[in-house]
Amino acid sequence: MSEFFRGWRRKIGFVTLVMALCFMAGWVRSLIIGDILRFPVREITCQYASNGGVFTIESLSPDGLQPARWLWNTTPVDHTSEYDFFSDGAEFDWLWVSGDFLCYNKKWKNPGTIPYVYSYCVAAPYWSITVPLTLISLWLLLSKPRPPTPKTFAEPTSANGIRMWKARGPLNGDGPSPHLGNASKYL
Repeated sequence: MSEFFRGWRRKIGFVTLVMALCFMAGWVRSLIIGDILRFPVREITCQYASNGGVFTIESLSPDGLQPARWLWNTTPVDHTSEYDFFSDGAEFDWLWVSGDFLCYNKKWKNPGTIPYVYSYCVAAPYWSITVPLTLISLWLLLSKPRPPTPKTFAEPTSANGIRMWKARGPLNGDGPSPHLGNASKYL
């Protein structure tokens, strides 16, 4: 088994396969349970959401009254209706939507607060990460490793081309090395 993991390709292939399995577990979980994880990063709040086979990463600017804090919320997924992200009265600076891929920058007013909350969001379906990671790991794990190239060492030469030294020992066919004594018979 240790022979299988020799070389960097198999090790990286194993790591990408584990990452693909983690994304696949998140994908299956998002079809049943929606998750929201919020955590503070300096002055902003980062949010990771997973729902309906799509994950989103969002940064929220502080709204002045609510300090950023850790939050993890889970809810069952409602398959009967789709979320309308235009319904919160937000003003979009820009928006790009293509299938399940989504990217936007918006601002909206939180109820009970004076300043606006600014949000930048990127959303992508889980399959867009899981499938490429799986294919890369399969290629790295199942491709035949290249044979190692033999390393050659150049012998030092003097300026006039005469060899300055010669390796001695049983590996070079010169017999036992006089410098190793009795230890040379074990080489």
